[in-house]
Amino acid sequence: MARRRNGWAGRPRRARGTAVRRRVALLLGAGSVVGFLAIAVYDADWDRHLLGSDRTAEATVLTRDSRHVRISFTVDGRQVVTEMEAFSGTEPGDRITVRYHPDDPSRYVMDDRGHLLPFVGSLIALGGAAGLALITLLVWRAPPELWDRWGS
Repeated sequence: MARRRNGWAGRPRRARGTAVRRRVALLLGAGSVVGFLAIAVYDADWDRHLLGSDRTAEATVLTRDSRHVRISFTVDGRQVVTEMEAFSGTEPGDRITVRYHPDDPSRYVMDDRGHLLPFVGSLIALGGAAGLALITLLVWRAPPELWDRWGS
């Protein structure tokens, strides 16, 4: 078989637009997978710190918006003021029990009522990453005829 400059003779050539669409799909899919993996790592780190701690404190809810509450509690004689996700029904002035990690209580803190299902967020994010990786692979490996149909 005679060799051409751009490949073997007889091999079907892909349109330039198909190659661009494939690269865009790969970049979007890979970027989304990396994003989901970052969320999984962050959430696993947060759960690991809180699962390893048996420290709790009584906190006072200072303010509340739609998703977060600002709380104040005392750790080893010093006042800590931070934000965390809110449970429904939590209002300013309420006293709640929080679980915290002594290394950084302003970052690693959660309402003790929410400590029922650790690592669920990480598992959901890993599932999303795996699903997007599979979809990206399937789209990347789709035959050129499908890419030509999608582009028109």
